[in-house]
Amino acid sequence: MNNHEYPTPTFPLESSIIMVKGGRLEAEDGSQSLAIHDELKIVGRARDSALRVNHETVSLVHAELQATPKGVRLKDRRSRNGTFVSHRGDETQIEEVYLVRPCGVRFAAKRFRFVPELPESVVVCTETRFRGLLGTTPEMQDLFSRIERHAWGSLSIFIGGETGTGKERVARAIHEASSRSRKPFVAINCAAVSPNCLESELFGHVRGAFTGADRNHPGVFVEADGGTLFFDEVAEMSRDMQVKLLRVLQEHEVRPVGGTPRKVDVRTLFATHVDLAAAVNQRLFRHDLYHRITQAREMPRPLLNFA
Repeated sequence: MNNHEYPTPTFPLESSIIMVKGGRLEAEDGSQSLAIHDELKIVGRARDSALRVNHETVSLVHAELQATPKGVRLKDRRSRNGTFVSHRGDETQIEEVYLVRPCGVRFAAKRFRFVPELPESVVVCTETRFRGLLGTTPEMQDLFSRIERHAWGSLSIFIGGETGTGKERVARAIHEASSRSRKPFVAINCAAVSPNCLESELFGHVRGAFTGADRNHPGVFVEADGGTLFFDEVAEMSRDMQVKLLRVLQEHEVRPVGGTPRKVDVRTLFATHVDLAAAVNQRLFRHDLYHRITQAREMPRPLLNFA
């Protein structure tokens, strides 16, 4: 992990450009290319990465890119060997920057160039409210648009952000804008449940399954059947529980403690204040679960991040 102090300004910012629509990342030798729009793209050595850079100096989850109203956001995900941006001969190691001009980008030892895409026109949205959310900034308008566009799908969505930034409110907005809005919305905070009780809370238990189980308990997957299940602080799960959660997401089936399996139809949303990609690189969070909950295997532009 790097211990450097990072700059935070937009890089390189020039007043002649107001915004970019997105862009393209190209390898210097022309062997690889990645189109960047509003869905978050992962760059790394992992097989599931949107841009797989198969080089020993590159981390499994090295960096992410995403078009935003302020430019294309490039964020290092606590990679081992760093992410760098160069412009007019100057190279800077970064943690997070917004790209609005052509520039060089280096992931550890692998060099790329960024080519911005400018919008043909600018559409001004005057809506200030959306499904219980309130905002007038370009970032909030962009958030409203992305919620509306993705809400009707069935894929999992990961909602990033620090504690107190309204991740559950965003999750509720996604549910309310979806085809499942008439079905239950159930939220569980994985950090607030004892590790010994989490399996029962998630998957349920039958009477007599263990000491104190004096009645049947359905679990949140069954409670949310047909609707939406929101996992807050998913990074707090033990690795054993991560394996069990992954199995349910793959098979759409839960097994109550002491009981028999049953099918469930649940759309899952996930959130945490933890940098999940960094946790994967540090072997604290399972790589396969990370890609499952962000739907990286199912969708070429997988990760919707509202941080």
